[in-house]
Amino acid sequence: MMALLSAVAFMCSGDSLECPRASSPIVVDGRLQELAWEEAPRASLKGPGLPAYVKSLWDETYWYLAFVAEDTDVWATTLKELPELLSEDCVGVLVDSIAVYLSPMNVVADFKVHEGERLFGWNLPGFLSATEISGTLNFPDRDSVWTAEIALPWAELGGPPKTGEVRKIRLIRMDDGKEQFWPSRDGFGEVVLKPMVGR
Repeated sequence: MMALLSAVAFMCSGDSLECPRASSPIVVDGRLQELAWEEAPRASLKGPGLPAYVKSLWDETYWYLAFVAEDTDVWATTLKELPELLSEDCVGVLVDSIAVYLSPMNVVADFKVHEGERLFGWNLPGFLSATEISGTLNFPDRDSVWTAEIALPWAELGGPPKTGEVRKIRLIRMDDGKEQFWPSRDGFGEVVLKPMVGR
């Protein structure tokens, strides 16, 4: 379990994912209805269980990540942070010294690594998130998918980005005790910031 506190996952072409600049404003609502999300490449997470993928966009203020996870029984009950959140359905991202996890209830658990120590109870300033469930949370009907939309503020990631910049990242999905990662449980993939699609 503690290994998950320092791990997360992703993948598109090998261990690299292109992240285009958003061609339209992004509203973080978990619905992914903007044209920019349709244009973004997807990265499939690796591991047992139903398929899940991630897309990524950026603008001057935020780095956006969208998880889309197939799930026939979306389950999340805890309002607590780590490690309780990891025992239920959730997704997460590790970038630089920051880790953020998100449940289908939009419960956020994050921590920052400072001088080798994990600072729990720390909240990422400016962070935005939302989730959407196709089905019924915690009810024994047949769900189909849930999405998580995350906006990481560049102000907390070293300042404004530049086209062509490469960021190291790891992504994770937990589903009924099964783990999925990109690019791997222990590795980091590269996200390359690209211009708008068609530019």
